[in-house]
Amino acid sequence: MATLSQGPAKRKASDDDTDVSKRPKPPPKPAATIHDATLQLLQTGRFSDLTLKCGGEEFKVHKSVLCMQSSFFSACMDSGLKESKSNVIQLTDENVEDVKRMLAFLYGGSYWEHPEDPTDKSSFDHYRNYKDPGVGHVRSDEERLRDAVLVNLRMFEIADKFGIPGLEKQALQKLQAYSSELVQMPGSRHVPRRGLEMGPGGLFSDRLRAVFLMSQWQRILDAAERCSEFESESLWACLIDPIADLASFLATDDPKAFEELTQRLAGNAEFAVRMFQRTLHLQAKNAILLEAKSDQEVKERSSFRTSVVTFLRHVTRLMKDTTHITDYDCVVCENGRCYPQIVGTRTGHQVIDFICENCSSASDYSLSWAVGQGYVDDPIPDVELVEGGLAE
Repeated sequence: MATLSQGPAKRKASDDDTDVSKRPKPPPKPAATIHDATLQLLQTGRFSDLTLKCGGEEFKVHKSVLCMQSSFFSACMDSGLKESKSNVIQLTDENVEDVKRMLAFLYGGSYWEHPEDPTDKSSFDHYRNYKDPGVGHVRSDEERLRDAVLVNLRMFEIADKFGIPGLEKQALQKLQAYSSELVQMPGSRHVPRRGLEMGPGGLFSDRLRAVFLMSQWQRILDAAERCSEFESESLWACLIDPIADLASFLATDDPKAFEELTQRLAGNAEFAVRMFQRTLHLQAKNAILLEAKSDQEVKERSSFRTSVVTFLRHVTRLMKDTTHITDYDCVVCENGRCYPQIVGTRTGHQVIDFICENCSSASDYSLSWAVGQGYVDDPIPDVELVEGGLAE
């Protein structure tokens, strides 16, 4: 008697089926952007073909990402040495946290320099919240290691060592932004309202600039001493120059700060040489600026005198012969008369125009003036100044 087939025998469940830990992990979801994709590669290590070792940690990275942005990693892979065969590179001199920042930049285009985790606060909020211990209170090695400004300096150094121009540029930009806003010439929204004055010409006075310098004193001293090791004019300008520019002022106004500075210089010959060089550089630069400013003021005075004389010519002409008043009739609307109006400043391109009272059109007697050149387009015959008035 025929029997119905029961079909293939069912497979018994194995230990691998019941043990969740042995099941293969599902692949991550596809990234929505190329930025997210590269960050995902760094975070997961998928498709890695190169390993970096530093500080007891391993980083599964990708040659295509590192070698295209770094001349060092590119040379390692092209050299034919053991690194190119083992696909393992040992980074023995670097801080592991700095290596993580370097990789964050290479995969994501930026790095975070603050010890606090990223929150809703901006990077600059963290800079502004820094509390300096003040004169005489040297910071510990741990405080220096975690300091955001010194982190940026180390990232600049790593970028130079590994040949990563994009990272070097970003580290420098962070340092320049910090210096310009909080050390050298702060934005007006950060300027305290009381007890500070402006110097001649509207520039910040030495006393005002010293207030901001001292608010960052230990941090800027540590950074200036460290950056003296680099051959970079841009670094010196944002970290050494603020101190060099105010050193003579501190000598008389804040002797304790000046004494601490001299002690630092005495203990670091390279820092002392660099500070001396930058002080001379700034003195020469300031002398040139003062001379140029003096020349400019002379030119402006001369040009302004020319503008007054030209205007008086028009007035004198009308006083001598009132029939010339029709010369100032508007040629546009034909119903209005043009009267002189100040429409610019001494440093502008136009100081006085004859403007129609009806249509606001300018007449042919517009007095245009460029600094250092005097008036042009003057239709009035020459009139010379004489005692008691004007004469043709």
